Amino acid sequence: MLNRNRRNRNKLIGTIRLFALVIFLFTIPEVRATHLVGGDLGYEFIGETAPGSGQFRYKLKLRLYINCGASSSYPSIIDVLGGSTTPLPVGVYDEDPNNPNAAKVLLTTGNIFLSTFNIITPPLPEGCSVGEGQCIEESLFDGEVILPASTSGYHLYFQAYARNEAIDNLVLPGEVGIGYYAFIPPTNIPNSSPLFSGVPVPFICIGDTTSFNTSATDPDGDSLVFSFEIPYAAQDENGGIEPPPFILNWPIVDVQFQSGYSPTAPFGAGGYANIDTNTGAVEYGAVLIGNWVVAIEVREYRNGQLIGRSRSDLQLLSTPCSPNIAPLPENNTITTSYQVVAGDTLCFPLAFTDEDGDTLNLIANGLIFDNGLYTPAATITGPLSGDSLLTSQFCWTPACSVGQQDPYTFSLLVSDDHCPPAIYQVVITIEVLPRDGAVGITGPAVACAGQGAAEYCFNGPAGAAYQWNVTNGTTTSTLTDPCISVEWPGSGIGTLELVAVDAQCTWTIDLDVFAQEAPEASFALDLDTFCTGITAKVLDILPQGGQQLWYVNSQLSSIGSLETILPLGFSTTNEITLIASNQFGCSDTVSQQLVIGSYDQSVQYYIPNVFSPNGDGKNDRFILASQQDMSACVLMRIYDRWGKLLYETDNGSLGWNGKNSGGTECAQTAYFYRITVGDVEYHGYVDLLR
Repeated sequence: MLNRNRRNRNKLIGTIRLFALVIFLFTIPEVRATHLVGGDLGYEFIGETAPGSGQFRYKLKLRLYINCGASSSYPSIIDVLGGSTTPLPVGVYDEDPNNPNAAKVLLTTGNIFLSTFNIITPPLPEGCSVGEGQCIEESLFDGEVILPASTSGYHLYFQAYARNEAIDNLVLPGEVGIGYYAFIPPTNIPNSSPLFSGVPVPFICIGDTTSFNTSATDPDGDSLVFSFEIPYAAQDENGGIEPPPFILNWPIVDVQFQSGYSPTAPFGAGGYANIDTNTGAVEYGAVLIGNWVVAIEVREYRNGQLIGRSRSDLQLLSTPCSPNIAPLPENNTITTSYQVVAGDTLCFPLAFTDEDGDTLNLIANGLIFDNGLYTPAATITGPLSGDSLLTSQFCWTPACSVGQQDPYTFSLLVSDDHCPPAIYQVVITIEVLPRDGAVGITGPAVACAGQGAAEYCFNGPAGAAYQWNVTNGTTTSTLTDPCISVEWPGSGIGTLELVAVDAQCTWTIDLDVFAQEAPEASFALDLDTFCTGITAKVLDILPQGGQQLWYVNSQLSSIGSLETILPLGFSTTNEITLIASNQFGCSDTVSQQLVIGSYDQSVQYYIPNVFSPNGDGKNDRFILASQQDMSACVLMRIYDRWGKLLYETDNGSLGWNGKNSGGTECAQTAYFYRITVGDVEYHGYVDLLR
């Protein structure tokens, strides 16, 4: 059985061994194998093509490893592709929120192209021939895809055929392909997948525990959880690079393990596999010589919610090794967790020894050492090699903008020059606490071209020194103030850059501003005159997708209506104004003036002097004759010759039918009337004829 406690023994033999990227050793019989030995699929969120477009850009990324040794049927990625410009197809599939367990339907295919490839050969000490002649080719592919807004997310899938025939823990490995998968969350959650940083195809020494790093770093600072999973197979197995299937089976097809093997027992009985779910650091141990496949899945959590996952496929070789004590931290002690406030400096020593007296070499691996991602980047000063004792120092002054909840990680790999080398590897975590909260630029990211100035301010600690730079915009503000006003004269992309410096920190903040063309406002109107007044029926004939504000004589009358009715006054000039805005808040103003005459000029009517209520349908009522509706404006009273009130109504459209209030027909004669229209009273006689 494998001894997992030998690290505490004085005569530790090969405690931690890793030999980067070796597939076969001279002790393994040569097999005519196929080519694929590992890789993973991921993506980078770039952003919306333009604000409000509902189209989102992603860069798809594939890391592919093939056996480039003499045993490979395709010794180079160029042989696989048939040319350096041949794209690889990645399928993008919709997620159906109403049926998440259903098979996925192909939405589009993203083509990715070879960006870099290089041959990785074992870093053997001088005179060591173990694994000599073996190599792995690492190929990196990328390409952009534009996807419509989605509230449920997308699935990415790439498949190729076939795996290495020499794999021992799979059923018919030479007849099984490889599948790579990643999930993109809904587009309103900007997210880039984690970046795996582990060595893809190491070998391990049988009868011993080998540790190495399969960690990943998340560009968004999300929490990561690592686990062993079943490797994916290819859904289609026709040979070579397979196009994405139109229907992706769900769940994705897995490889089949030989009896006695599993994701957590990839080496079978007596073997050992353990993973740190927080860092991705793994320990492996095998008791048999062989080739083994494992898969590491990383799941991303943001605010406690799962938002993404991807899986890295690895092939390992186990082989006998000569006795060798692995390097260890000085005094067998190393601190693996640190904390620093953003803007402050963190330094700590790195000291390692080798009991056999071998020469030591130190390699650090992590995104925090990348000057293109972090300014300043972390550094390791001092020697990177030493004769049985190696002492260096790690230092990092994280910029004030990189404080976050989840820690940063990097790995240390210390190897000796034994044949084969023994390696100590450890993952270090650094929690960078934000200083005074998050910083940024406040102000509209979508502005209105040619419509006045927008204000932009530094959002952060007070008392800093400021320097603004404006591209494609004009400002009359002082560029060393915390706030500036910017006018964007034309449509397109403008840029604000702010460098803010205080006693501890220097922040460099960029903001892209999309300047929108101003909308064009226009409206049509129809007038209608009533005895109570005049109304204008107005219609926005160029709606912009935003809001309408209607004004009459500078007074707000209606909000948010494409069509509305506005009351107007008599004996005055009425100005109707429309302020129409689009979805970005950019607006245009248009006005029309209407001169309205007096009431008498505007409301036309006359009072007849005779009517004949004989039921013939002609002139049966005494009523005001008008083109307008007079029902709400007339009070009519009818009297006999002695002044007795016979009939009264305030309904101008009803009039008098020749009967008194009791319903009795009145005699044929002349009757006195008093009619009030608005504020004007009329009186006279009307003849009733039968």
